[in-house]
Amino acid sequence: MPHAEPQADESRAVVLHAEPQADVLQAEEPQATYTMPAHRLVLAAYSEFYKVLFVRWAKDDKTVKLEYDGPDDLAAAQACIKALYLQKLDVDDLHLEPQNAVSILVKAIRWADMLQAPSCTELCIARLADSFWPGSAEDVNVMLEGLPESVRSSPSFAKVRKVCQEWLQHTFTDVYEVITKEDLQKAFRQLCPRAVLLWMECDNLMGTENDVVALVTCWHEGEKGKASQEEDLVSLSRLLRVSQLARSIQECMLPELPWFREGR
Repeated sequence: MPHAEPQADESRAVVLHAEPQADVLQAEEPQATYTMPAHRLVLAAYSEFYKVLFVRWAKDDKTVKLEYDGPDDLAAAQACIKALYLQKLDVDDLHLEPQNAVSILVKAIRWADMLQAPSCTELCIARLADSFWPGSAEDVNVMLEGLPESVRSSPSFAKVRKVCQEWLQHTFTDVYEVITKEDLQKAFRQLCPRAVLLWMECDNLMGTENDVVALVTCWHEGEKGKASQEEDLVSLSRLLRVSQLARSIQECMLPELPWFREGR
């Protein structure tokens, strides 16, 4: 059944009540509600989610409830709504600290994706890619795996991958050093499969392809490597430059490696 577009009298103000999810509240923590005044026309103009909501499901509602998961998620939601109005992302609204900047921006991208607000999504991705350098393997993991699938398949995600790859090459460029230095090896073993695949695509690594085999084998023995899927191992095997390996490794060691998928 076709639905009419919102009429002028439906553009009245609406109050967004942001409430914490019940299952994330501590027993002694009071439930906090944050009120954000907004306007239907503005929200519907930039968000398909709100456009459908106001036409069909909340025609006469004066409040819309949003559930958040902790203070960082609330800050991300508020910044996302403000970005819908201004068509720019003010990072001051996110109260970013170096240790949580990436994770909060990823939360903002999730909100924009949920609200089906592509312009806001692009603003958040651009800010993530242009303004923040990953500080750890965990940051890279969040940037590569913490975003919605619809965002990871978009052309703009290439900016995020580029930043992550530059960080990976900068941090783990000397492969032999990563193998022999405990702190670097520990950091490498914390990488998610997507990050290791991105690292293996780098052309300017220092060392030999034999070192790459040793390091990937070490990673595969760790928690992240053991959790990798078959498709990840197939992709790793394809990226390995087998012709650059010592003949003894090609003939004797490679076929015995648990992560290598020969002929895939």
